[in-house]
Amino acid sequence: DVARPCHILSCARQRPPARTRTAARACRQRPLRLMSADLANPAAGGSILSATSFDMMHAPESIIDGDPSSFWSTTGSYPQEFVLKLGTESDVESISTYTANVRKMTVETCTGMSPQGWEQLYEVDVEDEHGSLQVSTQNIPSAATFVKFKIKSGWADYATVHKVSVQGKSR
Repeated sequence: DVARPCHILSCARQRPPARTRTAARACRQRPLRLMSADLANPAAGGSILSATSFDMMHAPESIIDGDPSSFWSTTGSYPQEFVLKLGTESDVESISTYTANVRKMTVETCTGMSPQGWEQLYEVDVEDEHGSLQVSTQNIPSAATFVKFKIKSGWADYATVHKVSVQGKSR
C-alpha cells in the first residue's frame, strides 16, 4: 500500500488510516505565514536615525533597546522629534508609543532610500498622566521605511519616550 498525497482540505476533514498517518502529518504542515513583528526592534533592523536632543544618560537609542528602565529624554523646549529607520520598506499595521509628559504628538512616515517626502500618518492628544507612563496605540495601515515622531507639546518642561513599537511586516 502506497500512501496517497492528501489535499490540505481533506486533511482537516478526515483522519487517515494508520498506514498514511505520516503522510497526513506532512500534509498538516502549513506554509509559513509571515507574522506581524515589531519592526522598530534592532533585531528586525530598526534604528534611531536622528533626534533633536541628546543626553548621554538617556540617549535616543534607549527608545528601542528593549530595557523597560531606559528612556529618551527631551532637553527642554518643544517641538522635539526623532526619526526611526526600519530595516526595510514595510507594511505598518499599528504604532504604539510609551511616553511620559507628552501632550501632543504627530507621526509621519515616508518610503524610499532617504527620509524625505514625509506624510502625516496621525496626530494624537495624549491625556495627562501626571508623569506616569502614557500608552497610545494607533491602528493605521501605512507603507514606511522611516517613521518620524514629533512631540509638539508637553505637560511639563521635559518629556520622555520609553518605547516605540511598530507592528507590521517587511516587504
